[in-house]
Amino acid sequence: ARSVLRVIANSVDARVTGRPAEEEEKRLNPADGELYTFRQLERWGDRFPMSEAETRFHWERLCSPLVNGKPVAPQSQVQDPEVAERTEQWNKVFKTRSLSHMWSVADAGHVHAISGALYMVLGLAQLLDVSGQVIIGWEAHVPVALATATLFLGAFNAASGMQSALLAKSAEDLFQILGLGPNGNLKSGGFVNTCVFFFILSYQAVRVLPSFPAFLQPLDSLIGLLAFLATMHTAAILNGWVNKQAIHRVDTVLLPPLLNLPVAWHLLMDGQTWVEELSARYPGWPEAFFMANSTLAWSASMVTFVLSLHERRVVSLEMRNGIMLGFPFIVFAIICARVGSLIPEWFQDDVWTIFTLSAPGN
Repeated sequence: ARSVLRVIANSVDARVTGRPAEEEEKRLNPADGELYTFRQLERWGDRFPMSEAETRFHWERLCSPLVNGKPVAPQSQVQDPEVAERTEQWNKVFKTRSLSHMWSVADAGHVHAISGALYMVLGLAQLLDVSGQVIIGWEAHVPVALATATLFLGAFNAASGMQSALLAKSAEDLFQILGLGPNGNLKSGGFVNTCVFFFILSYQAVRVLPSFPAFLQPLDSLIGLLAFLATMHTAAILNGWVNKQAIHRVDTVLLPPLLNLPVAWHLLMDGQTWVEELSARYPGWPEAFFMANSTLAWSASMVTFVLSLHERRVVSLEMRNGIMLGFPFIVFAIICARVGSLIPEWFQDDVWTIFTLSAPGN
């Protein structure tokens, strides 16, 4: 009898007030995680207080109804299918995980992670300083001594990345680490190749400084030869990825290391004579060359860092590809603009010198 009377009362209440019979329905209140009927929610809201309209809004738009005993999203949180799809795509591309995944126990004393973080910050400061010189025209804020120290820090970081896991125990291990042969590890080979080019770019940067020690000049031929070999190694690594159908052949047409071949040639064949001739012909060349090589070295390190972020699932594949395509173009544009301000002749009458790095008449 009481159940019949309750149904009749609810029906009368619905006719008189226009309010549905909600006394039996319970919803999940997001404010405290408890289940309430509408009447119970009214009494709960009296503590604040809440008006009847506010209680009604809270019930209909914020509280989760139950389906098969489980709460589902209220109507206000149900997305349009098209919006939900776009949101899912956005989250897929831009969702990131904690950088704690980059903290590896295999990194002895975490020297690689710590030195990498410091180098990233100092290198970014140098890049911003160069950008300010290009865009605003301010004087350099990062002294050459600090920029040189930053290069040494980057070299230490690159060396610390090749710890025991990358040490070869045999010739077969060495070929595998270099990514060569049928069983070559292309990932480790690419990392080693990047580290080698970092050392090459760092040497080239400090080589043109007036303070470069004369007793180290005989290293020019060795570095030049190493640059040629490293370029061949880059081609082999990319060819391996092509054979695995990870990249297209067209993506390997232009190898970035090819742009460094004129420098490698001059170091191998001319050495100090080449440095003196270009410095005498273009007074701004030593600063421009130091800036370009140190900035490119930092950029290569950052690309490797982004690859590591994706390898450890910190960033998505789409974000990795976007950064790897966009970031080098930005850095290259900054370098070109700064070189143009230091050596304006290269963008006027001596354009060919940009590609050959030979003083006109030689």
